[in-house]
Amino acid sequence: MFPRMFPLSAGTPVALRSAAGRLAGWLRGEGSHVAPDDVAHTRRHAARPAGSARRGRMLME
Repeated sequence: MFPRMFPLSAGTPVALRSAAGRLAGWLRGEGSHVAPDDVAHTRRHAARPAGSARRGRMLME
């Protein structure tokens, strides 16, 4: 398996880190059976419109 990048957005850097932590925890636990490509697709379509929030990406290994 190779690293994946998932788009995340939040109103502040602290909120972005929190969202990244929640996603990472979900991917290690309850979401561990979900294909990474499916997660990436859902995150792309769940992201806020450009300019409405700070943007960041999380690298998952």
